[in-house]
Amino acid sequence: MARHFYTCQEPDCGFVFERYGDVAACPRCGKRNLRPATPEEQQKCVEQLKQIHGKL
Repeated sequence: MARHFYTCQEPDCGFVFERYGDVAACPRCGKRNLRPATPEEQQKCVEQLKQIHGKL
């Protein structure tokens, strides 16, 4: 499965997250208002994951 990054477009959420494969809803708010994350959003997400989990 391919690695994908998504951004929730709900004004009160905006969560950026990664998933392998497709996703139906935001894991934070549960809404379906998603779009592919921009390269900048993807990089920020990767950096945050590195801080949490160590080098990926």
